[in-house]
Amino acid sequence: EVKEVKFTLRISDNDFAVKRRQIERFLSEGHRVKITIRLRGRERAHMDRPREMMDRIYHSVEELAVIERPLQTEGRVLTAVLAPRKSTG
Repeated sequence: EVKEVKFTLRISDNDFAVKRRQIERFLSEGHRVKITIRLRGRERAHMDRPREMMDRIYHSVEELAVIERPLQTEGRVLTAVLAPRKSTG
């Protein structure tokens, strides 16, 4: 099953931590996670910021996940899919 977690570029550190824990829970339960970053207004002019956010998300859960589908742009929405890392043993 694919679970979706939505982000915006103006997310606070506390909200980011809550969503990171949610991603970790989904991955530990064996679900794939679709990361959605919604851009508003002029945020589309700074495409480096969503990529930095995706790097931050991935590095915070990289021990649990592998990137199944890298960041893709679909209009105002950027998506990526993380899959649970296969356990060795």
